[in-house]
Amino acid sequence: MAFEAFEKTPEVAPLLVRLYDTHNLYALAKDSESDGACSELTTIMTDLLSIKLSEKESELITDVLLALMKQAQKDLKKALSERLASMDTVPLRMILSIANDEIDVAEPVLRASPMLQDLDLCYIIQGKGVEHARPIAERTGLSASVINMLADTKDFQVAVNLAENDGVQLTQHAYKIFGDMAKYSETLARPLLSREDLPQDIAGRLYQFVSDELKQNLSERFGIGSAPALAALDDITIEMTTPAHKASDDEQRIAYAHNQQRRGELKFPTMLATLRRGQYSTFMAQFSVYTGLPSNTVKAMVRQDNGKALATACRALDVPKSDFVSLYLLTDRFRSAHKRVVNHKELTRIMTMYDEISPEEARQILKNSRN
Repeated sequence: MAFEAFEKTPEVAPLLVRLYDTHNLYALAKDSESDGACSELTTIMTDLLSIKLSEKESELITDVLLALMKQAQKDLKKALSERLASMDTVPLRMILSIANDEIDVAEPVLRASPMLQDLDLCYIIQGKGVEHARPIAERTGLSASVINMLADTKDFQVAVNLAENDGVQLTQHAYKIFGDMAKYSETLARPLLSREDLPQDIAGRLYQFVSDELKQNLSERFGIGSAPALAALDDITIEMTTPAHKASDDEQRIAYAHNQQRRGELKFPTMLATLRRGQYSTFMAQFSVYTGLPSNTVKAMVRQDNGKALATACRALDVPKSDFVSLYLLTDRFRSAHKRVVNHKELTRIMTMYDEISPEEARQILKNSRN
């Protein structure tokens, strides 16, 4: 490159010489020796981008640095992304190049770069998907259009990141989507219900799905659960027998249960907690995914008078006997038309039945039932 192009900015030429020499050192260095060269390169590149240049000079420097980055290893790209994330003098095409790179490189810039505007963020979300959307959801000052686009991904981590982001005001559209998602996960419900901009109607819709602790919080903030107009929200609805219940609701619950399973959150205590909150259809979906059995099979199993099918499934999945007993007691309303107290004789019967079931035979029965 002809240094004459920078005759009006003499401090650029020495930096370019250092850049050239350090880049050669970085290219030749072994892995164990490259950290120092990487740090030096990052510093030089940041210094070059910090100098006040003419438009022509800025374009030339950007061309040089982009060409270098195309050949660079990931460690250099990540280090540069972290350095440039907070700068507001970086050429936009440099930031866009980093923001559209693989997520390990792009993340710092996506989360914080002031150079990225609404249109840039929308294109990145649309073109790169949820991995790039997740750090964008942590940015402060997001506009309504970007928030709505993030909400439309219906990605769980995007929803959590936005719910925990105090630097944005969620839109009604986002609250509607996240409110439906939060019915099946306290991980999302907790930060969502703690937001200062939480609308009362969303709080009311979520009230019956959350833990007693969050119910207490909502009661204190909104009077939900005590005001006559909203008192009915505290009455647990048996979802699977509600006339307005739709097949699409079952599909949505199954989908959320699969998401919980992928995240490692679908555990037996989780399902028992769901039952204790009175979310019966949600439990049915969770137990269906947990056992690998169709929903109709699970419903028939739970309603069986003697509880043997339920015991067999629990034995096959190595559920502790105490947890099986809790499950049996919590699902008793499906086996009896009237509320009843399960007596000592009945408890002895189901515990003996559980002990008598062979785990190997139970696993084979469950395997056959899945086919």
